[in-house]
Amino acid sequence: MNFYKRLRSDELRHEVGVRGRKQPEGATVEAMRVALTELLAEEANGVEHQDALLPIDEEEELTILEAKVAEVGNSVSLLAEEANESDAARARALLSHCNRRLSRLLSHVGQGRRVRVKELLILLKGSVGDFRNIGDLAVYQASSVPSVSSFPSQKSKSSKSTHESEPPPPEKPKRGVRVKDIDFQKWGVTYSGSEGVSVLSFIMDVEEKADSCGLPHRELLRGAPEFFQGRAKTWYRSVKSEISSWEEMKNYLRAEYLPVGYVDNLWEEIRARLQGEAEPIGQYIANMLSLFSRLELMGTIEEEMKLGIIEKNLAPFYVKQLVNTKVMSIPHLKKLGRMIEEAKFRVERYDRTKKTPLMEPEFAYKGRARRTQLDEVGDVEPEVAALTDARGRRPFLCWRCGADGHSFRDCQARGNFPRFCWGCGKRDMVIQNCVPCQERKARRAAAAQPDAPARASETTNPSEGNQW
Repeated sequence: MNFYKRLRSDELRHEVGVRGRKQPEGATVEAMRVALTELLAEEANGVEHQDALLPIDEEEELTILEAKVAEVGNSVSLLAEEANESDAARARALLSHCNRRLSRLLSHVGQGRRVRVKELLILLKGSVGDFRNIGDLAVYQASSVPSVSSFPSQKSKSSKSTHESEPPPPEKPKRGVRVKDIDFQKWGVTYSGSEGVSVLSFIMDVEEKADSCGLPHRELLRGAPEFFQGRAKTWYRSVKSEISSWEEMKNYLRAEYLPVGYVDNLWEEIRARLQGEAEPIGQYIANMLSLFSRLELMGTIEEEMKLGIIEKNLAPFYVKQLVNTKVMSIPHLKKLGRMIEEAKFRVERYDRTKKTPLMEPEFAYKGRARRTQLDEVGDVEPEVAALTDARGRRPFLCWRCGADGHSFRDCQARGNFPRFCWGCGKRDMVIQNCVPCQERKARRAAAAQPDAPARASETTNPSEGNQW
């Protein structure tokens, strides 16, 4: 129990507070240590303290815990180089405190932050394994860091209070995964050091496989001979005597195979990664998060920063739709984007020319039919193609994109559209080669001259002129 004496003021206040004993604002560290010692003694005698829900800001709590997990990770790394009992006791206390605090937070945060909490728990789990591998002293081997499953959710606690009289069912013994039971070769994850395969992707693939098997990351070093091929295997053989943990292996791999300036260049790539014109928002966000995950192997990136970059690089279509909407998180943005895409799909699918039997024809909409095939414009004479409405006015029909309501000169649609005649709209034609438009141009030019009839007749019937 004495290891709790290594906790700092804010950590002590949290440990005492969650056990239901409030401390005055000016309480000293010594007073809080005494209070916590009393509470722990009561727990040792079988007294259960109901977890109190402290009023917390989830984002602020996550930020605090990210800093503490990073601190304890650094402490464990330093202990591995030069162990001493004083620092080990502090690391042991902080490991237990972070694990309990993260596990409690996991049952209260929303879905958007659960991923971050779980990532911190995974990092903490690795630090626990490294801590226990440092030495054989009791301070390193004591099971002071409970597993996540030892912290019941609020739901299980409430149900326990409802059924106080019922004894809890006996827990089934859990069989741990043994390294000798794992065939690393069957994982199919290898790295050769060749171009086209990212070393960070390799590290993530290996750790995901380990998580799916329930294998602690600290045991991954034993599978290293099966993970490497080609020149990467030659490199591994040259450095394996210097490497004593999986964390060290990752550091060596990054130092050897990451390109010079990788982090700076990847940041530039992320900031320049725009959403494609036809790229669904779900796919774009997935691609961006994958890029961020590569950087997060070297350090944590705030969720707010990720969201800001993704929002800034959205395609103009989405930017216009979201201009008056406050986006709260990346999952919220994904949900809004899918709603926008669904609305766009319904609009594009809408067909005003669809014919259905009418029960009361007098109330039907009698607007003009919408043109959907641009090729129709080029297959008829220009005068016929330029349809008029009931008042004799020519409606706007864009010869470039096919939409009505604007001319091709004002068209802002993006994409590669077929060329067309600027005089009549005929597809796959330019005005210089368009016979109807050139004939009309010739007639207008002839009509503008004083002897227009004679020239026109000579132009249209040259054979008759030769008979004279």
